[in-house]
Amino acid sequence: MRFAIVVGLLVCMFAGGISWFSWRDENARQLKALSALAEVGAQSMDSYLLGLQATLRIASGQVLDEAGNLDLTRANATLSRIKAARPELRVLTLARPDGAVIASTESAAPGARPSLAGQPTFIAMRDEKLRTRNPDMSIGRAFFGPLTREWVIPVGYVVWTRKGDMAAIIGAGLPIASPQGVWKDAPLPPNAALGLRRDDGYFLIRYPIPQSMTLEQLYSKPSYGPLGDFLRRNNYPARGHVQGISRTAEESTLFVFRRLAHFPLTFFVTNPTSNIVAQWWEQTWGTYVMILLLLLGGYYIYRWAMRRQVAWEQERARRIGMLEVTNQALEDFAYTVAHDLKSPVRAIDGHAGIALADPDAALPEGTRRRLGQIRRSAARMGELIDDLLQFSRYTRAAMDTKAVDMDALVRVVVAEVVPAESGIELTLGPLPPCEGDAGLLRVVWTALLSNAVKYSARSDPQVIEVGYANGRYFVRDNGVGFDMAHAAKLFGVFSRLHGDDEFEGTGAGLAIARRILQRHGGSISAEGAPGKGATFSFSAAPEVGLPQP
Repeated sequence: MRFAIVVGLLVCMFAGGISWFSWRDENARQLKALSALAEVGAQSMDSYLLGLQATLRIASGQVLDEAGNLDLTRANATLSRIKAARPELRVLTLARPDGAVIASTESAAPGARPSLAGQPTFIAMRDEKLRTRNPDMSIGRAFFGPLTREWVIPVGYVVWTRKGDMAAIIGAGLPIASPQGVWKDAPLPPNAALGLRRDDGYFLIRYPIPQSMTLEQLYSKPSYGPLGDFLRRNNYPARGHVQGISRTAEESTLFVFRRLAHFPLTFFVTNPTSNIVAQWWEQTWGTYVMILLLLLGGYYIYRWAMRRQVAWEQERARRIGMLEVTNQALEDFAYTVAHDLKSPVRAIDGHAGIALADPDAALPEGTRRRLGQIRRSAARMGELIDDLLQFSRYTRAAMDTKAVDMDALVRVVVAEVVPAESGIELTLGPLPPCEGDAGLLRVVWTALLSNAVKYSARSDPQVIEVGYANGRYFVRDNGVGFDMAHAAKLFGVFSRLHGDDEFEGTGAGLAIARRILQRHGGSISAEGAPGKGATFSFSAAPEVGLPQP
């Protein structure tokens, strides 16, 4: 009985997990597809309106004469050219601010031109332009044109005089059927829709038209469903999606929208939730058929996995033991280097020093020279041993990661490394803080600044710059530089590009700095040229898009 309960629970949990993940993936797939469609639709609509705005902007300059006054002959010719270039537009007019139509593409008897003074769209556009002086094209609410006998979107562009006064308004009607014809081939799911809406909730375009609504019902009043409410609450964001009960389709619907880049309009695509459910079920029903078969073999797989787990744990314990032995061997090696090797080196140096200092020893000049070389080699060996111990210590030291004030840290290092009376021209740029171990990062700055001081010592003037650019800290000098063909050798332990007779040092500083930055997840690089100085740049944290060490 208990086994049956456990199996039943497993079946329910497995089926629930499969359902949740597949539903999430299907939602994501549908959202991605609708987002792509919304992106293309918004861009195409924005491009079209920009082109129309450019046409009207050019026309606004062509209806004026050389003195900047309205020229009816030019105006009628200009409107005719626009009509010929854009045959989709209906009834192009040129009206004065008081609404009087002074030019039109529609023929009329002299003195019989209508007035737009009573048109709400014309009045709203004129008042808004006078108030804001916005030079962009206005797009009004869709209305049923009494002359064209079709629903159109009114657009208008103000003609300004040279003094900045409103001379006239060029108006045109864009039939809502024009963009709908373009979108008829859009890959829409069944019962889905797309369209364009104003911020006041009025539709400018919706395709297809809901069967339950007339054009009058759709375009003559605002619609504040889930999309409109979301846009108003969030101050009309550039993109996004929302789900809710559509007041047009009267069912749960996913809305994906994109804001037009240059106009206060929102392009949207809708898809009923029922479509997503149908797609999800079509893809997952076969999975449920396999669930029972999978669970029947689950018990045997579990037993096999348990046996493998025991074997893995044993192997893990064995490897951990080997790692501990290796770490202990490394510690023993470091101890041996620190004590067993340094003692003979000190003895060699000491005996050579005693021989040189003995007043009773009549040593030939060649012998004294060789003894001096022995002492210098012993000192060099001591430095190498010390640097090797430092490399080992910084490689294995525990890190205390926290926010590090790089400006303050560098100023402390500069005070220690750069002599106050050296005459070095030092430039310190602003350094942003970072996350890291302050003690280890201090070692990095010390190594880079010490190298800059050392290798630029022969330059006159001696210039060093510290700063931050392109996400990386840098130290730049005008010293001897190096050949980029050998740049990889700079960061090797005890690897040097200059001999001891040129510059002192063991070459471990850059190797230690590189290892410290690798432990931080960062990197270090060098650029230079012989005789033209060098620049060392580093990051103390992983850089986006770059492979990590």
